[in-house]
Amino acid sequence: MLATLMIFFLICVSIAVWHLAANGQAAERREQVRARATLVTYLDLVRRRNWTKACAMQDEDSGLDDANCKKFLSSGSRLVIFDVGRVLRTGSGIDGTFITFVVSLTYADGSHEQIEMQVSPKVSGYPDTVLDGPSVHTRKRPYDG
Repeated sequence: MLATLMIFFLICVSIAVWHLAANGQAAERREQVRARATLVTYLDLVRRRNWTKACAMQDEDSGLDDANCKKFLSSGSRLVIFDVGRVLRTGSGIDGTFITFVVSLTYADGSHEQIEMQVSPKVSGYPDTVLDGPSVHTRKRPYDG
């Protein structure tokens, strides 16, 4: 009888652990989907040259104030095509969680670059932010900020 109770207890604990792990993976996946949507929105605003809205999505850690953000985004050739690829990594730090994506950018002059861009998911009620700036890009821009 005691052995049966122990087996029953172990099965219940195993189910509970599996359930918690599955819920954690589902939450992480939802966060990644939301972060990807934020990054696509941001890049679409840049492509459409809507600097004001794109700069409003910038993370404060980008180091660009509003005026410098607009100068940076408007410098160089126009972004015409972008592709947000796979999640490269997810990390946590002092400033919260960052989800890093591989992003391919193609410009009107035919140049292109593949870079890593980070999205900082925020708690419910606050918009996610994008970390973008000169240090993120490999392509030279005529930005002097």
